[in-house]
Amino acid sequence: MLTNNTPTNEAPNVCTGFFINMSDDGEIQGFRRGGADAGFMSQLYLKLDSSNGCAIMTNGNDSTQLIRKLEIRL
Repeated sequence: MLTNNTPTNEAPNVCTGFFINMSDDGEIQGFRRGGADAGFMSQLYLKLDSSNGCAIMTNGNDSTQLIRKLEIRL
């Protein structure tokens, strides 16, 4: 599920159902998946090197800044 479906290692790197975070040498560092609809936003993020991850769910139409601040803390 984490096989890169894009022709290069340049962002955005997409695989089946997830966006993948890759290092400059093409190694997968983690993956994420987000979703939004009227009244909520969500983000799932997992880091492979530390086995840390988070699932963030908000009840707002634009919670992008909050989600990014929480992801940085991983």
